[in-house]
Amino acid sequence: MSEDASASEVARLAAGAIRAAALTGVGAVHGLVGDSLHRAAPIVTTRMELRAAGRRVRATRSGLARAFPSARPTLLVLVHGLFETEAVWSFAGIGRHGVRTAPTYGDALADELGSTALMVRYDTGLRVSDNGAALLELLGTVVRRWPVEVGRIVLVGHSMGGLVIHSALAQVPDVPVDELPDELAWTRLVTDTVSLGAPHHGAPLERAVASAAAALDRGRRTRWAAAVLRARSVGIKDMRHGNLLEADWSGHDPDHPADTRSPGRPRGRVRHRAVVGSLTRGDHPVGRTIGDLVVPVASARHESPEESLSRFAAEDVAVVAPLHHLTLVNDDRVLEVLRSWLLPPTD
Repeated sequence: MSEDASASEVARLAAGAIRAAALTGVGAVHGLVGDSLHRAAPIVTTRMELRAAGRRVRATRSGLARAFPSARPTLLVLVHGLFETEAVWSFAGIGRHGVRTAPTYGDALADELGSTALMVRYDTGLRVSDNGAALLELLGTVVRRWPVEVGRIVLVGHSMGGLVIHSALAQVPDVPVDELPDELAWTRLVTDTVSLGAPHHGAPLERAVASAAAALDRGRRTRWAAAVLRARSVGIKDMRHGNLLEADWSGHDPDHPADTRSPGRPRGRVRHRAVVGSLTRGDHPVGRTIGDLVVPVASARHESPEESLSRFAAEDVAVVAPLHHLTLVNDDRVLEVLRSWLLPPTD
């Protein structure tokens, strides 16, 4: 390799590392205090938006046509999780030169599925229910202005992103599709959702932080520490039990430990699926408890005493192991699961 080529490669790697670090910082700030920033300085916060090639996509006819010149009729929508941005979908582990990147699921499935990948960025510090409503609005606008007629929509969400997707669809009136208001008519095109390590029953880490804040608040000398912990965003607090709707949190103390979620809606015409990560193979008790290190198996698969109350039929859950929470965003085994679910069967 020539010196010029070597320097060019180093510069490319450095630029990628800087961009990854910057986006990681953006995601972390949103997740930690995004709700406070939204109130204090809404002009500098991120609203629900599409991103392509590192830039915001204007959801106008011309903006969409410019960003997606090879627009296809199937939309594969990728919704990132807490503390993340759309850049996470390229994450492929840590290598000698820092973060390694790889083609996203959207890239890998584009030709086989005949789809265009839409990567969403949003403020994960806001309420899941607010982001669900924003996703409904954004995708409604995109579908109406898409360069070609949309025939199918698949929604894929990692971690909190899975909850945002389910929140969005749970906010659609439960009426026949031909009675939906015009702005929600596009939802009849949604055929599948896929949750990747989503905390449908909440995350133990958030419950532990809530308990720690309550304990620290009981001591006069430690109340300052409790105040620091309680300053975390309402988006994080929604992860305690997996809130989806405004009714799950409205009128309740945001730091109350009780689960105040409303009863879940039965599975509808959309095929809901879940990929569950586990650090251990098989039905090992340790693996079931720690799951993918962030979300336990029971939470990721929305286990319920009655199968009909779960968001997922048994055949629509895939456990992939060994695999940790962040690996779910870009893993060949998960990609094969997506292929088996989303592509038409071959003879």
